[in-house]
Amino acid sequence: MKKPYVTSILFIALALPTLAIEPIERQALIDLYEEERVAMELYQGFNAQYDLRPFANISSSEQRHREIMADLLKSFDITPPKSLGKGKFKNPTLQAIYNQLSAEGKVSVEKSLAAAALVEETDIRDLEHVAKASDSDEVKDTCEILITASENHLRAFVRNLENRAVIYTPQVLPEKLFKEIISQEMSCGGKRQCDKQWKGKGKGKRQGKGQGKGQGKGQGKGQGKGQGKGQGKGQGKGQGACRC
Repeated sequence: MKKPYVTSILFIALALPTLAIEPIERQALIDLYEEERVAMELYQGFNAQYDLRPFANISSSEQRHREIMADLLKSFDITPPKSLGKGKFKNPTLQAIYNQLSAEGKVSVEKSLAAAALVEETDIRDLEHVAKASDSDEVKDTCEILITASENHLRAFVRNLENRAVIYTPQVLPEKLFKEIISQEMSCGGKRQCDKQWKGKGKGKRQGKGQGKGQGKGQGKGQGKGQGKGQGKGQGKGQGACRC
């Protein structure tokens, strides 16, 4: 029987200001860029301790998200902040968040997954805040891409908790929105789409009616009904894993 789970993390929310004037919006975008690094370095640390595939895959995704945010910053003539070193952040609120979640995640794999789910909840909230407040289509489109990716990540972490008989309780998002996100399938969206959808391109072995793995740019998983163990570059109708 699954047991209710409420993380003991005392989360310090990143208070993003209303984007009413340009200097404030500039700082909000910088904070979003740094949030991606917080997530990436947390997941890298958790993966080093627990060797869990979601942490490995999603930490790579967070690096791509940093690159997307860096491009956005540069389009507004904003220089992305230089790293102060692993686990070091100029923003004191982000530093406190990193320290707290890092310590919490070291307690157990369940705690690390809950910490990661909390990070993704917060990313979704902050990205939506910036998108709604901005008048820039470029900002809105970028936030849309990253929101879709964070929803995928949230589903992955919550489902990994469920596989361990742990029920995650949302702490940042409204419960109705949280349930809507969790009930959906993995997706790859946004007007530009995050690295596009992958349909199992590349070389790999297909085994009967089971699952096959292929490597192209990044890693993807797909399911096929075809039989045979040969190698091929064909496209199937199965679902590929989004690289968001």
